[in-house]
Amino acid sequence: MANSYKAIIEIGPIFDYVYATRKARDLWGASFLFSYLMGEVAHFLENKGVRIRRPALQNDQLFAAIKKGNGNFSSVHAGTIPDSLYCELQDPDVLKELDSHFQTILHDLLEKAKKRMSEFYGGKSIQDNIDFQDLNDKMAEEAQLNDYFRLFYVYSDTKDFDELEQASFSRGRIHEFPNTKDETNTVGNKYERCLLCGDRKQVVIIKNLRPDKNFTDEPLCAICAIKRSMFGLIKVEQAFSSTTKVASVKAKEALEAHFHSLQSEIMAFLQKQRTDSQLRKNLIEEIGVKKYRKFQEKMESGNWHPKNFSEVEEFIDFRNYFSRDDTATKLRNALKEVVKNNSGQTSDYLPWLERPFYAMVAMDADGMGSLLRNLGSLADKGNKEAADLAVDLSRCLGDFANHVHAVIEKNHGVLFYAGGEDVLFMIHPAYLIQTVQEISEDFHSRIAKANTDKIQKIMDGQRLTISAGAYICFHKHPLKLAIQGAHHQLDGVAKQQPGKNTLAIQLYKGGGERANVVLKILPESGSEHYSVEKFNQIVDKVNQGTVSIPRGFVYKLSEEYEVFSTVMKNERDVLNYVTFHYQKTRGARKVMPSELQEMVRKSCNCSAGGIDYMPLIHRLYFIRFLTGDGA
Repeated sequence: MANSYKAIIEIGPIFDYVYATRKARDLWGASFLFSYLMGEVAHFLENKGVRIRRPALQNDQLFAAIKKGNGNFSSVHAGTIPDSLYCELQDPDVLKELDSHFQTILHDLLEKAKKRMSEFYGGKSIQDNIDFQDLNDKMAEEAQLNDYFRLFYVYSDTKDFDELEQASFSRGRIHEFPNTKDETNTVGNKYERCLLCGDRKQVVIIKNLRPDKNFTDEPLCAICAIKRSMFGLIKVEQAFSSTTKVASVKAKEALEAHFHSLQSEIMAFLQKQRTDSQLRKNLIEEIGVKKYRKFQEKMESGNWHPKNFSEVEEFIDFRNYFSRDDTATKLRNALKEVVKNNSGQTSDYLPWLERPFYAMVAMDADGMGSLLRNLGSLADKGNKEAADLAVDLSRCLGDFANHVHAVIEKNHGVLFYAGGEDVLFMIHPAYLIQTVQEISEDFHSRIAKANTDKIQKIMDGQRLTISAGAYICFHKHPLKLAIQGAHHQLDGVAKQQPGKNTLAIQLYKGGGERANVVLKILPESGSEHYSVEKFNQIVDKVNQGTVSIPRGFVYKLSEEYEVFSTVMKNERDVLNYVTFHYQKTRGARKVMPSELQEMVRKSCNCSAGGIDYMPLIHRLYFIRFLTGDGA
């Protein structure tokens, strides 16, 4: 009998491709594309008799849709297949066949992308709508696809997966996935570059065919053309949520709750979008040509009487809602008045009605890679119990990835990717901590279906936890920076904390104002960090008016930090100092609440040079942001 080979197959370049995004739909498309390609790779290998050890794809919704081959992805919410496949095969020549099959998949995708762009941008023919400049650019298109997306694999009939991983990582340090090698793609003039990535030569030009001359042509390379149109290929009739839509969640909820009191202002707002060319441009870009035509018909009929906000929501361009336009200002002011009169000053809508922020969040299980490697190593040595546990654990992770979208969508967020325990999503800041808690609970409930006692034994008694990094920013903040910020908070902050199990948040309000907050997702005895549960309790009490954190109080602590951090020696000094300022601040209570006293004690780091209480200042600053401090 022939020897069995073990192989690890990877795809790239992921970060280069994902970071080159301007819109949320680009990020979704880039993430989904890699999952889709790896799903096609897995399907090809499965048909060739290759056993895929990891990830477990039996119940994966995306993989099931790929296997059906009918192009129906209605049940798929985001990419769920990771960028690496761990396989066992009998003949390594199947990997050579895979290379050829992979190129066929890419070219089929490009043809579908061309067709979809033609349908989306005005419904014209490809020749009228998409301009393929000349034969040289067709050659560039071929070179871009052939050279950019790469499969990289290592295999051996003597090494186990542990050793193959080391070879893969070592090769990864010196192997760079290039943007392009072909001379036809050398770009000197910036005006010949792709508008989206700025690296490669433009091949596809989406022409402006609309009467509105404010639109400009959009030149894309072949690679970014696939990314831009991917969501439309998968979810043909569905609009994608933008960063502005997510940032306006609270405003939309308030408009729905108080629709009848605001009906005349909402209709005036819509009427202006129909007649103003710049607003019309924004609206067409936001909802698409088909919905805009529907909007025109409704407005021009003169007898449209919507019964609730959901009937007009698809026609509201929230970028305009947050502008300083007269009509938008009137709508915002009217909404604030109605909310105050109907809900009282403590309504949690009020802080967000003109503050368009969103949070980009990356989550990942702690120590999962190490655990799976240990199980794989034991399984390779003939340990059946470890092999069974690895299968169970992989299935639990697949189950988690398939269902995490429900938690995120319930809280009005957008899922970009969920591969195993690795999750990337966008959420309104008001729902950030709650969503992270719920995802953590869901993760632990699904992992509990595996043998957690054996898992803890393999992990030397450590708990299997999940960490998160969040970057909160203005809705027009560059998406690339938000993605990088979220991953930095996860890998550079949360994963570096003792015991991990951490939510690390960076708030960027603009103008240099920042706050960095670290919280424990699951409570830990003796930890110097606050748990998300206790932090949320203070936020709720501030919203209810039972605890106050005046702006001047936080400002004073920050202003005097450089001097007093070197003078004070212990937590008691800090508590006395903070209590003194709290009681002297206008708007504060005579006695500092016990919740704030506990926060002080949990937010001090002693050292030989004094005591660092900056974490306390950042937590107070973040609480004020969540409860209404102006942007």
